[in-house]
Amino acid sequence: MTMFVNRLILLAIVAGMCRAEILPSHEPVVGLQTNDTAVIIDAPVDTNGVSRAQLTLMDGSTLFGTLGERELRFDAAMGQTLTLPVELLASLDMDAKKETAEVAFLNGDRLTGRLVPRELEISGLLGTITVPVASIRRMSFNVKCSETDNGLYVVTDKDLLYWNTFDSPERARGPEAGPETVLGDVAFVPGKKGRALHTQGKNDVAAFVLPPYRLKTAGTIEFWAKLDVPDTSFREGVHPRFFWLSRIGHDAGTRLDFSSNNGLGAGGLCSVVQNLSCGTDGGNTYRSILGPDYAGWHHYALVWNRDGLASGDNHAEYIAIYLDGKRVSRQVQRGVPLDLTSLTTAWNTRFIIAPSMYAEGNNVPFAIDDLKIWGVAKTTFDLD
Repeated sequence: MTMFVNRLILLAIVAGMCRAEILPSHEPVVGLQTNDTAVIIDAPVDTNGVSRAQLTLMDGSTLFGTLGERELRFDAAMGQTLTLPVELLASLDMDAKKETAEVAFLNGDRLTGRLVPRELEISGLLGTITVPVASIRRMSFNVKCSETDNGLYVVTDKDLLYWNTFDSPERARGPEAGPETVLGDVAFVPGKKGRALHTQGKNDVAAFVLPPYRLKTAGTIEFWAKLDVPDTSFREGVHPRFFWLSRIGHDAGTRLDFSSNNGLGAGGLCSVVQNLSCGTDGGNTYRSILGPDYAGWHHYALVWNRDGLASGDNHAEYIAIYLDGKRVSRQVQRGVPLDLTSLTTAWNTRFIIAPSMYAEGNNVPFAIDDLKIWGVAKTTFDLD
């Protein structure tokens, strides 16, 4: 039978918070549908304290059920049992700062739980349900807004163009979000979160192609990386080069890597976006750039906005590097608008990890984890 839930869940926006929505592309399971006139009947709790789910159908009949380990079971007429997988969620309200979550299933049941890396643990009276993020049909959540000179902004799922956790070869090829990824000669090692991809000092170890025109105005590329390096200085051509973002068949593009003190971005951690560059102050040892834990995990982010970054003078800065959540770029081009030969997806469609711009072996080995590419310029990052 085809069922319709009878009322939309309305999630209030908490004062001082913004709401964003995750709307994965896959369709809900056939047989369970919602529409603009749907009604959700909240699940009652009986005198024994057991959570009961109640589902009202279009014909007026009602099904009652209980919460199981991975599903909701409803006993229908004639002894039939209707089973609903837990991934059939209607909405989810979560506060990342408090690590709390409230989930509403399409059948009307509501549970509260906590957030853990890569999944939600929803604790009910009958135990804990783990819901993989990739299985969520619709998710609304509250995040603390970031204040800029332009006011408040919200990051939503449509801004997340690519997300790869590199937890296994299979998951690396089929990322959490974005296009399929081609892998080369790589290894998988313990990561910042779960597992990570290790380049083994090889070139062109992973690649994918982004959809057109999504990075034309602004963008963010963020990831965790761990370098296999001694406490030594580095020189041009013998250091880690994290990625290269360019038009297929062209060399011009965007990169993030380390550079010797050769005048390019003042040396150190450096990005080049066509003829625009930025980097940290001088210093050409890994320790001077990354600190005492230079061989540990560090979070990197390259951020750009052709309308100007809010933290710049009169929004005249367009590119910035963040290291472990702090803006570290010193030398950036001012008053030079990004043009069609730099930050547009006419050029930025192909993404390569450890690009072959150096001789094999000169690309210092490193591990990379939790790579995300956004279509917005972010200024705050999840460093947990």
